[in-house]
Amino acid sequence: MGQMHDIAANGLVMVGCGIMGQALMKGWLSAGLRADAVTVLDPTPSDWLIARPGLHVNGDLPDAPAAIVIATKPQILDQVLPNLRRFGRAPPPSSPSRRARPSYCLKRISVHKLL
Repeated sequence: MGQMHDIAANGLVMVGCGIMGQALMKGWLSAGLRADAVTVLDPTPSDWLIARPGLHVNGDLPDAPAAIVIATKPQILDQVLPNLRRFGRAPPPSSPSRRARPSYCLKRISVHKLL
């Protein structure tokens, strides 16, 4: 209940909503996720996404979403992640892991606990 409340209050951002992303979205909506709590960013949204009442497609992002789900192909992550930089945090400059991780590292979220 806690995470659903957070998502309802702060929103969920889904980056990419192709076949896999749309399957996830349909399942979450069927399980009670409110469409108006979701913002989908997709360069070629499906007719289903566009026609879904309440769903925000390619609109403004919430200021502090409860969750960001990245459902894109790995080869385009370099194009996607920099746009989400403001939601992430990088390791401290003195951290040895800083060299091994991208500076646009996102916060870890528990996607499996959304519902």
